[in-house]
Formats: sequence, structure tokens, C-alpha cells
Amino acid sequence: MKIPFTKVSKDAKYPLEFKNGNDQILSNFKFKPKTGGNLVHCELKFKGQLDTHCSICGKNIISNIDEKIELLINNGIFNGFDEEFDIYEMLNGNIDLDEILISEIELIKSDYYKCNDCNNLTDHNNENDENNYKN
Repeated sequence: MKIPFTKVSKDAKYPLEFKNGNDQILSNFKFKPKTGGNLVHCELKFKGQLDTHCSICGKNIISNIDEKIELLINNGIFNGFDEEFDIYEMLNGNIDLDEILISEIELIKSDYYKCNDCNNLTDHNNENDENNYKN
């Protein structure tokens, strides 16, 4: 879904659903235009399931996701830096909600995950390591 920058109004909300294989996400975008016209504050909430992988053994894991992300969207190239928010640059005058949502999903999927088997294995190894240091 694409929204022209000129059509974004205060507190506008846009729900969006994403499905791909085992990935199922319901999201809601809420916008607040900033002064100056080129910058929009966006609150993105999304909830659902993502097909992720254990970073240790590679086993598939279905992870429940419930996230709230705040970011800034600029109409064109952003000159500057913001310490508080990530900034998306939209170069064609439109806010591409699909692009933003997929980008945030891929960022979460790239995180470090452990399956229950590896989580138990590493907890057990940590206990052994602690006992070895005490002797």
C-alpha cells in the first residue's frame, strides 16, 4: 500500500496484513506529520508469528511477535541525523507501507534466536562452567 505524502493527515491510521508461508503479521501504521512538510513520525505496531531459525542448530522456530516501533519517514533524502528514531527515505513522494513493514520484519528475523533444545543445552553448559570456576 502506497500513500502520497500530501495525503497523510494527523493521527491517520492504516492497518496492513502480511502473510508469507508461516509468517502472519497484522500491523497498524499511525502517522503524525512533522512541521516542514517533508518529515512524518510513524508509530508501527505489529503482532503475529514469524518463521525464524535457531542460531545454534538451524532448526525452524515459530516466534510470536508483538512489537511497537517508532520511526521517521522523509519525503526525499534526509540531510541530518536523528539519535532517537530510524529514518526511512522515500524518494518518489509516496510512503510505501509494504516496504517499511517487510524491512522491519526482516530486521527482526535476523535477530539471534535459540530453540528450546539449544536453550536448555546452553543453560546446562553455563552451570558446568560456573562449577568449574568455583573449584
